[in-house]
Amino acid sequence: MKLYREAFKILAREQVVLLDGAMGTLLQDKGLSLSPPDELNLSDPKAVQAIHKAYVSAGANIILTNTLGATKLRLASYRLGSRADEINRAGVALAREVAGEKVWVAGDIGPLGEFLEPLGTLMFDDAYLEFYRQAKSLIAEGVDLIVIETMSDLREAKAAVMASRSVFNGPILAFMTFGESGRTITGTPPEVSAVTLVAAGADVVGANCSIGAQKMVPIIRSFADNVGVPICAKPNAGLPKIVKGETLFKQTPPQFASWIPKLVNAGASIVGGCCGTTPDHIRAAAEVVKDLNPKPRKNHRGTFASRTSLIIVDAPVIVGERINPAGKSLFAEQLAKRDFGLVIDEAKAQVNAGADLIDINVGDGENADSIMAKAVCEVQNATSVPVSIDSSRPEVLEAGLKAIVGKPLLNSCPVSSRAMTEILPLARRWGSAVVGLALGSKGIPDALGQLELIEKFIDRALKEGIAIDDIYIDPVMTSGIEDVSRAFEVLRAIKRNFNVRTIAGISNISYGLPDRSDLNVAALLYAVGIGLDLVIVNPLDAQIQKAINSLSIFSQSKRRIGAQVEKVLEKGEDSKGELYWAILEGQCEKARTIVQDLKTSMKPLEIQSKFIIPALEKVNQLFEQKEYYLPQVLKASEVAQLVLKTIELDSNEELGRIVFASVAGDVHDIGKNIVIAVLRSHGFTVYDLGKNVSTSRIVSNAKKYKADIVALSALMTTTMLEMRKVAKALEENKIESKLLIGGAAVTKVYAKEIGAEYARDAVVAVDVVKHLICDKN
Repeated sequence: MKLYREAFKILAREQVVLLDGAMGTLLQDKGLSLSPPDELNLSDPKAVQAIHKAYVSAGANIILTNTLGATKLRLASYRLGSRADEINRAGVALAREVAGEKVWVAGDIGPLGEFLEPLGTLMFDDAYLEFYRQAKSLIAEGVDLIVIETMSDLREAKAAVMASRSVFNGPILAFMTFGESGRTITGTPPEVSAVTLVAAGADVVGANCSIGAQKMVPIIRSFADNVGVPICAKPNAGLPKIVKGETLFKQTPPQFASWIPKLVNAGASIVGGCCGTTPDHIRAAAEVVKDLNPKPRKNHRGTFASRTSLIIVDAPVIVGERINPAGKSLFAEQLAKRDFGLVIDEAKAQVNAGADLIDINVGDGENADSIMAKAVCEVQNATSVPVSIDSSRPEVLEAGLKAIVGKPLLNSCPVSSRAMTEILPLARRWGSAVVGLALGSKGIPDALGQLELIEKFIDRALKEGIAIDDIYIDPVMTSGIEDVSRAFEVLRAIKRNFNVRTIAGISNISYGLPDRSDLNVAALLYAVGIGLDLVIVNPLDAQIQKAINSLSIFSQSKRRIGAQVEKVLEKGEDSKGELYWAILEGQCEKARTIVQDLKTSMKPLEIQSKFIIPALEKVNQLFEQKEYYLPQVLKASEVAQLVLKTIELDSNEELGRIVFASVAGDVHDIGKNIVIAVLRSHGFTVYDLGKNVSTSRIVSNAKKYKADIVALSALMTTTMLEMRKVAKALEENKIESKLLIGGAAVTKVYAKEIGAEYARDAVVAVDVVKHLICDKN
């Protein structure tokens, strides 16, 4: 029987729904190969089906297919890419056979193992295609739901949800995985994940894997506080421990089940188990959920999101207007040359002045689509606030939307048949809020005519599937007493007659008039007083800043939730130099220009010691203080590598050589690639052997390159055991390279057991490498 989206959401609001537990843990217990586990759908279907049967018997309402890593890209690492469709369809068939009439089958989709650009090299379109293919295979065999899980990059999760939604009308559940900080490794907090993924088309959001049930409780509460859809909690059976070469999860079924009421009380109405959980854990959970009811929740409000922060529209939100080439010849020239220095400077200045959103308009000239995409990337790298994109051309808007990580504002859509046909589907597909411009094909009508246009726009947007909370109306403010009076009259009528929010460009009323600041402040305060929600202004205007600050005194809301604090980096008399700041702020083009001048008067080693290393040390400090997150670290590393390449510094003998690999059986590159980028930016020479690398190949390359350090990465508890084999092989071959290990499942205790050093992240790895090479020399 077909499972409808709304029916499932209603069910999950009325009763606690139980997912199954781990697949990999049980396959490992049976002694089956996990390289890759998805392939067992073909080679050992009875083993996979036995696990499904055990979870059905335990009381699970939903069982997940054994297809977490069954994208063509992931399977290609095992030379199984051509069999991706076969593996996915077999996975569904095996689950379907044992599910019966009362248990639903969910097609399981996991991460691709590579970062999307700009954090990595994987393009959004390529990631989208991978998820689209897998979803299509799962749907063709008849899944009831789709579960997207273990995502650490919000943009990748968004691609998976969008691709699945493009071919599936049933329920989609999307889960992120979080670290000790309560954020993903790319800096995204739960509330941002929730808002962005729901906007992209997810019916249920939540967390899986992560850090155990105890620390998942506040994460689930944050999800529940910020969206109205059902929330899922799928924790591990505690944290893994390696005992005598075996991976053990020590949380017993009763201990696991004891946390279920706390997760439900925090807002979860769907629960299940991840790594280490077994049918016994799910059976214990099934007994507990019989007596539980989901917590009633209601959430309706306007929101915008960047990668790291959420804006809630319950007080006047300030939209910075200054990134716009109109009337700015220098700005237009720089954009045409793809020099985004001014874009970055304007974005940072406006956020520091109090802007909650940054509006980006790059004009509608030649190559405006690619320029918009790059401008969006630069603004997202430079600030932590959401963005608004502004263009009259749908293809330019879509290029910007594709580059956005969180939930943006699309500004704007005039009320004409053509504009609404082209623009509203973009807003729905990409999970964006949208501005309806009360402007018809014949210009701005009178107030009554505008209200008729507004009603038409709202009706069309709702039919397109855009939520009422994501519809904003602009009454079109222009200069002139009569026009201003009309706009204010329309603004009042909107607040009186329509359940939507409003936005307006305040600066438009003073165009061509004297004393513009005074007029803008008066208009700002008056418009907010009658209900204007989003205010498009120049936040660098001193008088506007005073007005904004005055308004904030009377507002009790905290508009920016989960945000990293925006700080002005002081550049006074003790300045480290422009190159230092260019690296720290991630400005590639600026650094390229500066270093060309420095090369004429300074030696490469001097440039490195005076500017590059201090800047990266400051980045590391900001990362440790949680003021920088992974995107900023990688961007700074990218600039540092560019500078090193430009000055042609040969660091092979001076700093050290590192052979780096993900161990045999592990096809995850993300953590390894992050560490490599940061190590190279510090001037170390790193030989990247890739993923799923055999012990013999690691040993032979350590010999070949005379490595000072062999560095190993493993994401899974099952593959980290390969590290012990490498340690033994290095010793047997009398290779004197120091061994450094890391990865999600790796611990300091395990490193000590096998005679290795441990680094928990890229920043720590730099310090450990320096220490090891110093000791070796």
